[in-house]
Order: sequence, then C-alpha cells, then structure tokens
Amino acid sequence: MRDDVSGGGGPARSSEALGGGLDARDVAAAGGAGVGGGAAAAQRVERRAERPEVQQVGPQEAQLEEERAEQRAEQRDARREAQLVATHLLVRAGEYVCALPLSAVRRVVRALPLHPLPGSAPELRGLAEFGGDPLPVLDLARLARAPQGANPAHPVTVVAWAGAGSERELVGLAADAALDVAHLAAAGMVGGDGGVVAGEAVVAGQVVRVIDLQALGQGAAAAR
Repeated sequence: MRDDVSGGGGPARSSEALGGGLDARDVAAAGGAGVGGGAAAAQRVERRAERPEVQQVGPQEAQLEEERAEQRAEQRDARREAQLVATHLLVRAGEYVCALPLSAVRRVVRALPLHPLPGSAPELRGLAEFGGDPLPVLDLARLARAPQGANPAHPVTVVAWAGAGSERELVGLAADAALDVAHLAAAGMVGGDGGVVAGEAVVAGQVVRVIDLQALGQGAAAAR
C-alpha cells in the first residue's frame, strides 16, 4: 500500500521511498502538528473553497435587477387580472342583451313548454320539465327590467344554476335568443342595481347587462 504525503509544495513521497516510515520533517511539512494537523489544514482549505465569493454589484447591474423586479411584478398583476376575466353566454331578453356566467349554464334548449302557476310572481313564467324533474322558468327580461322586444323567432330556455353553495338550484331562464359567448373582465363592469343585475359592460360596442346568478337564487325562492 502506497501512502502519498506531500508538503511545502514539493514532490510527493511514498512510504516505500522513506523506508516505510515518516520522519519529523515529513510531519512538519504535512501540517506542523502531526497527521491530525494535516487533516485540519486540509479541512480549512476546503471550507475556504466552499465560501461564496462576495461580488460587488455596480450601479448598472443594480438598475437592471430593479427593472427585472418591476417586470416580474407587472407579470404577476397581469396574471391576477386574467383570473378575473370570466366567460359569459350572451342572450337577448326583450330589448336588452344579458350576460350569464358560462360556468353556471348547464344547457340551452328550445323554449320549454310551460305550465303556469296561478298566483305566482310575474317573474315566474311557470313550471317546465327538465330531465324528468320540475323546473321553474323565470322571465329574464323582467328580471333585467328590459323593455318588451319584438316577438322572438327562436326563443330559448337557458337551464342554469342559481344561488350559491348548498343552496343553489337549477332554474330556467326564458330568453328571446342565444347570441354568442364573450369574455368579460370584472374591472370593466360598472353600475349594478344591487339585485340580479351585477353591472353593465361593453361588448363589441354594445352594452350588456351582467346577471348575478347567485343573487338570482334568492329571487327565485322568493318568486315561488
């Protein structure tokens, strides 16, 4: 077995070349405190090598870093704003165009046959059958306080979830026509009546009334 020992920057010498042993000069060259001292010196060298070098940052580098931080902040804000944009179904109700959150819409079908309920609220058109269950159908134009429009050629019933959480239920919304799908940003809405109309937004140059289906759930229960 060959044990190489180097010291003082000189050439390494093996235990064979030294006749199988180490003298005082070899010990001193290895660390000055025996074999243990040589190991400690090696550890000190390793620790110095592991220490990160402190780099001086100049004014230009600091400015670049500040600009990068601002760009990252702007990107985060843009992502948050994008999360506030929701997809809506646009329908015609009377002379208004209304927007219904698409995530709450279950189906759009031809106007369902209705069974009027005597003594019910004016907003409640009657009961229809959907999936074998009774479905209350509400007049969307009345809910949005829209002026009566022309006789619709292709009326529809929008089956949607109204209310929130465990209180939500399926309702039908009688509308004159299904138009399109649009992306609306919450920041772009204004107004609102404190009821089922959450606000108004402009889509393709036209004002649309955004319907709050969570608030509508409370109104549907009151209408019955």
